[in-house]
Order: sequence, then structure tokens, then C-alpha cells
Amino acid sequence: MMTDVLRVGGGPHDEGRRPVSAALCIVLILVALAVATPTWGACAWVLWFSSSPTAEWSPVDAFEGKADCERRAAREDTRVTGKKPPAFYMCLPDTLDPRGSKR
Repeated sequence: MMTDVLRVGGGPHDEGRRPVSAALCIVLILVALAVATPTWGACAWVLWFSSSPTAEWSPVDAFEGKADCERRAAREDTRVTGKKPPAFYMCLPDTLDPRGSKR
């Protein structure tokens, strides 16, 4: 039976070794997460249009960055003067499709 699987330090065989600090462990975990997570800024963004939140979504245009897509969406929203616009716009990475998966 192994009861001494992970030792942080202080054992008889640890002479001259420094215990691994918690800060170093946190930094390593954060670096691993940063490398493993997708980089949304590096992909294309698609502006989607729908006449209502429950209606079918249609692609309007594609952009290199999220900010460009959001600026265009805001411009489309403000084209309609007066009341709430009768259309809905959203920006999504090109890897996501609001229409669901194709079968």
C-alpha cells in the first residue's frame, strides 16, 4: 500500500532540494490553459441575421476580427431609425453555426 505518493518536501531524501512553490504550480497551470484554449481572435467571424430570435439565422458577411463584425452589426442595427429594429444580428466565430449541426 502506497501512502507516500506525493511528497512536497522535508523527507530524508530531499537534502539540497527546494520545494516546488505554489506560485510556480499556478503559473504552469495557467500557461497550459492558455496554450490549450482556442484563440478566438485568430479565426474569422461571421455576422448572422434573423428577423426574430426564433426564426432561421442567415449569414450576412464574414470578417477577419470580432471587432469588425461587431461594428458592422451595430451599423446594421442603427440603419433602422425610430423604434426597436425588426432584425437581430450576432457575431460568431466561423466555427460556430447558429442553425445547428448538419446531418
